Amino acid sequence: EELIATNLSLALYGATNAQTPGTVTAEALPNPVTPGSLYLLAKQDVSSVVVKDSSATPKTLPAAQYSVNAKHGSLVILDATTGGPYVEPFKVDYAYGTASVTAMFTHPLPERWVRFEGLNTADGNREVVIDLYRVAINPAKELSVITDELLKFELSGQVLADTVKPAAGDLGQFGRIVLL
Repeated sequence: EELIATNLSLALYGATNAQTPGTVTAEALPNPVTPGSLYLLAKQDVSSVVVKDSSATPKTLPAAQYSVNAKHGSLVILDATTGGPYVEPFKVDYAYGTASVTAMFTHPLPERWVRFEGLNTADGNREVVIDLYRVAINPAKELSVITDELLKFELSGQVLADTVKPAAGDLGQFGRIVLL
């Protein structure tokens, strides 16, 4: 119910890394830039942004000629001519802060033994145990990041045969349901 790194890693088979503060020097923007277009920086939570051109003695683009969304790490070049001529590509220097970064689908599809211990409310709260020996869990079916409700990761998966167990055995190859 929370959009936190641990839940994202689980739901999206990802790996989460902590981004420690640092600096970036001469991150190149596309060449040529189109005034009014949004350009994404490699890092987020940026500060001390300076845009320079690629001339032998780099010229600094005045801050009024670009707009920065510091928290999200993007910028818009508003005017690439005033004070020029400039030699592209433009290069950006900036500092960045801490963040938690989750790369998606860096791990293979996991298989898990799933056990449910609970009550069958349709049968007078009779206790039940459900064991599924091999379950391949699909990535999050839905990841709602804009909602008025608690966040949810809806998961689905497939129950697979456990070929180590005999098909005609007491436990079967897929799982078992025990009504207590």
